[in-house]
Amino acid sequence: MTEKPIIESIDDILPIFCLSNGELKPENKVKNFSDPTINQTYAEGGIREITVELHQRNASLRNKALEHYGYICYVCGEKFEETYGPDSEECFEVHHLTPLSTQEKVCENTLNDVRVVCANCHRILHKNGALGINIDQLREFVHTTKTNSK
Repeated sequence: MTEKPIIESIDDILPIFCLSNGELKPENKVKNFSDPTINQTYAEGGIREITVELHQRNASLRNKALEHYGYICYVCGEKFEETYGPDSEECFEVHHLTPLSTQEKVCENTLNDVRVVCANCHRILHKNGALGINIDQLREFVHTTKTNSK
């Protein structure tokens, strides 16, 4: 007599895994791993040359901002050390309230001109910068979203 396996595919265990790690919400459902295109290959790793102009940053300002504000994201409030350990300090970046890209020349900045943010929030700030969202609007949005999801 052949016994049927308890778990036939990864799809059978995902709900159990999600429940053991928190709420199972439809938006958290992992896509079907039995997708027929799962083994499709994509060429990557080629070398290409690019030229960019970067606005210079002052490492001393970054260090002072981290010392002053601490290793906590101004937007989402995450303290990565609690989750990822003491080596997570590199996950924090310094965001300029007035983008350096809008400055025509070298400018002087103080701690009042910057905020410490995690890499994820920093990316969202710059992604949505063209849409006019500022750091305090994003902070309020994240706080409201976290509060409403509880």
